[in-house]
Amino acid sequence: IITCSSGTPFNITSTSDHSYTMKNTATAEKVDYALYSDNAGASELSTTPIPGTGTGSAEVIPIYGKVTARALSQASPGDYSDTVTLTVAY
Repeated sequence: IITCSSGTPFNITSTSDHSYTMKNTATAEKVDYALYSDNAGASELSTTPIPGTGTGSAEVIPIYGKVTARALSQASPGDYSDTVTLTVAY
């Protein structure tokens, strides 16, 4: 959720040199993933910012995560988590 002053343009990005890894909450197992600004997974968030213009109200900005089929097939069942820091430039 982002709130920017009405009419204020902004861009949301992730760090371009960051490798994202989720950790199984019960074990030490890790699974790599990437963040995207589109559901199709064509625009990686580290290279393609999400542009927007503030409305003065809270806005939900969708961000998509994608795990490769290989990584997913090797991951054991469980709950995985990670903390992600994004940059909002306005």
